[in-house]
Amino acid sequence: MVFAATAMVVIAFVLPLGYLLGRVAEDRAISAATAQARFVGPVVNGQGSAAIREAIASSVAESGAPMTVVLADGRVLGATRTVDRRSLATARRGAAFVRHVGGGAVVYQPIVGPSGATSIVVVHVGAAMLRRGVLGAWAILGLLGVVLSAGAVFVADRIARSATRPLTDVARVALQLAGGDADARAPSRGPEEVQSVAHALNLLADRVDELRRDDREHLADLSHQLRTPMTALQLEIGLLPEAQDRDRLGGALERLDAAVTGMITSARAGPGEVEPDTRVDLTRVVERRMAFWSVAAAQQARTITVVLPHEPVWVMRGPLPFEPAIDAVVANALRYTPPTAALAVGLTVIGRSATLTIDDAGAGFSTTAMVERGVRGDNRSDGTGLGLDIARRTARLANGTLQLSVAPLGGGRVAFELPVVESGHPGRRSKDLSAT
Repeated sequence: MVFAATAMVVIAFVLPLGYLLGRVAEDRAISAATAQARFVGPVVNGQGSAAIREAIASSVAESGAPMTVVLADGRVLGATRTVDRRSLATARRGAAFVRHVGGGAVVYQPIVGPSGATSIVVVHVGAAMLRRGVLGAWAILGLLGVVLSAGAVFVADRIARSATRPLTDVARVALQLAGGDADARAPSRGPEEVQSVAHALNLLADRVDELRRDDREHLADLSHQLRTPMTALQLEIGLLPEAQDRDRLGGALERLDAAVTGMITSARAGPGEVEPDTRVDLTRVVERRMAFWSVAAAQQARTITVVLPHEPVWVMRGPLPFEPAIDAVVANALRYTPPTAALAVGLTVIGRSATLTIDDAGAGFSTTAMVERGVRGDNRSDGTGLGLDIARRTARLANGTLQLSVAPLGGGRVAFELPVVESGHPGRRSKDLSAT
C-alpha cells in the first residue's frame, strides 16, 4: 500500500516534469534555429551568392540543422528541401514564425534588405533535434522515481516495524499467558498507545495471579477442614463389629484422605509444581472402582456387568486421576436411575485408542451439554452439575475426550476415549457384580 501510494505521488510528479522537459528541449532547438537564421541575415543582405553559400555551410556544420535561403529575386540557396509557398508568402510580409511539419519544425525568418526586398531564411529542425536530451532526462526521472519509491517503502517499513514490533511482543505475551505461562509479562516500549496496552495486560496478569493464589489458599483451607470429620469417621469405623465392613469403609476413607491430600498439595503448588503425567493401568483402576461400587449396587438390588481386557491397558494420566471421574459417573447412574436399573461397564482397545463405557438403563441424557460445568439434566434439579464436568476435564487433561450417547440398555452412555500407551492381548474377562 505504501509503495502504491508513493508510486502515485511520484508519477504525478514525474509525468508533468517530463512533459515540461520535452517542451523546454523543443523551445531550445527552435531558439537555436532562429538564432542560426539571424546569424546568416547580414550575409544575405550584403554579400553575393558565394558568401551566402559559405555562411550557410558554416551554420549547418555548427548546428546540424539544414538551411535554405530564398532570395528576394526567387533564387534558392542551401538545402534543396521543399519549402511551402504559403509560408514563404507569409514570411515575405515580414512575419517570422515556426511551422510544425511531420514531427519536426520549420523556422521562417524574413530578412529585409536596404532596398526593401525581403529574403527568407528557412531552417529545418528535425524531430531528433527537437527531442535531443529528452530520452536521457526521462531515464533520470524514472530512476529518481524508483529510488524515491524504494526509499519511501523502506522508511515506511522502518516506521511501521517500530510501531508494530512492540504490539507483536504484547500479542506474544498474551498467547504465553493463555498457554499457562503465568510469569510472562509484556515489555513497556513503543508508542504510547502500545505501552498502555502492555501495561493493562500486565495488570490483568498480576490480578489473575492474585486471584489464583486466593483460590488456591481458599481451596486448601476447605480441604484441610475436611480432616476433622474424616478423623471422626475413622474412629467410628474402628468401632464397627464386622471386620469386612471395617476394611471396606477404611479403604474408602483412605482413598478419601488421599484425594483430600492431593487437593491440598495441588492447591498450594505453583504453576510449575504440578505432578507430571504418569502411566496408569486403566483396567486395574476400573476393576478397583467397580468392586467398591458393587456394594452400593447390591444394596439397591441392581445388576452391574463389568467387561474388561485380560491384560493391562496403559494410558497416560493427566493432572487429575481417573478414579474421581469414574466415581462421579457411576454415582450419577446409581442416583438418577431406578434402583433396579442395570449398569454395564466395558473397556475396549482398538488400535491405539481405549474406550471406557459406562451404560445405564435409565431415562438417558436430556442434552449433551450436560458435560459442561454446572449444566444439569431435566430430572436432576438437586445436583450440582459438576459430575460430568469432572469426567470431561479428566479425559481432556489425559489427551482424550468424553462423549454422551444412548446406551444399548436404553439409557445413557458415558464414553471415555483415551490414547493407549501400551496394552496387552485383546482377550476380555467378564465379571457379573449382580446383587446377591
